[in-house]
Amino acid sequence: LHEDQMTRGDLAKYKVLFLPWSSAISEGEARAIRQFVENGGTVIADSFCGIRDGNGVARPMLDDLFGLRQPLAPPTPAPGAMEITAGPMATGEAIPVTKGVRGLQLHGGEALATVGGEPALIVHRVGKGRAIFLNAGFSGYAWKIAGGMAGEIQIGGESASDAVVAVQGFFHKLLAEAGVSSPVQVSAENGNSSKVRLARFALGGATLLGVLRASGSGPVNAADPLPTRISFPEAQVYDSRAGEYLGKTNSITPQLLRGVAKAYALLPYKVDAVTIRPRQPVIQPGQAGVFQFGVEAAGAPVGTHVFHVTAQDPTGRARPEYAGNHRAENGKEEFSIPFAFNDPPGQWKITATDAATGLSSTTAITLEGEK
Repeated sequence: LHEDQMTRGDLAKYKVLFLPWSSAISEGEARAIRQFVENGGTVIADSFCGIRDGNGVARPMLDDLFGLRQPLAPPTPAPGAMEITAGPMATGEAIPVTKGVRGLQLHGGEALATVGGEPALIVHRVGKGRAIFLNAGFSGYAWKIAGGMAGEIQIGGESASDAVVAVQGFFHKLLAEAGVSSPVQVSAENGNSSKVRLARFALGGATLLGVLRASGSGPVNAADPLPTRISFPEAQVYDSRAGEYLGKTNSITPQLLRGVAKAYALLPYKVDAVTIRPRQPVIQPGQAGVFQFGVEAAGAPVGTHVFHVTAQDPTGRARPEYAGNHRAENGKEEFSIPFAFNDPPGQWKITATDAATGLSSTTAITLEGEK
């Protein structure tokens, strides 16, 4: 969120605010963040947070909120292990991190973990909410993901895959403590969930999922699929790339190949048909052809869909200059194709394909010749 969004109250829409390496915090932001926590929100920050104001002047902006006093000098990056020794997240597991600052002092906050003997996971309850300060960094996380998912790269004797699992597990638990969990859960054979990337996009009442098995451990190999289960609230499910209806279900079990993306649509209704109709079946040279397309679904209001439209001239040649993507609010939309005076006369075929379901429909219009 931008500072302007925070100060106008947009934080109230959320349960958790992350402040990653947010060294400069303005007075307006600080007030908004305090109000957010007092009203029941959770803020999670890492090292070097709020040590300067909005003008870059060195002064503590949020130390009182986090219940601590931190040095104003930045930490020196060095590998470390965070050991959670207290609280509901205490498991004895070491999470690979980058060390935070030395000499951090507690002033009301409770340290639930340490890194190299320094307080690391500091929790401070304020009003109805909590401020969580991680005197540690996770800057190596992306590098570990990209650098060796099969464990061929070792850091301190720990494989990158193990490190990713530990970091992901830590943040899942941290968010769960704040009352936040993902509606989509991934589990893979032999504990390989960390090798699966999941992107989730909400489009009205629909959820669009992109699923990818990381390719860092080798090339695409059709003989080496990764059995995976993806669970979610019950929905009408479509394999968008294959154009296949998978039924009304709360889970799917794709076989993932390295580097080959899958796309799924989770809809609150089953799509009965996709339609496209010309407003006029015959048009003149240089005239725009107007088409109406839509989604039909029984027993439920239709939400937003995106259609890909293609055109084929009378010779059977695809005409990409007339192709495009169109957004259909409430499942219905109208679009036009501005035919040129020198376009070949005869029957043109226009196809609309729903991106979510893969369902398509084709119609035809006749473009008359010049008289």
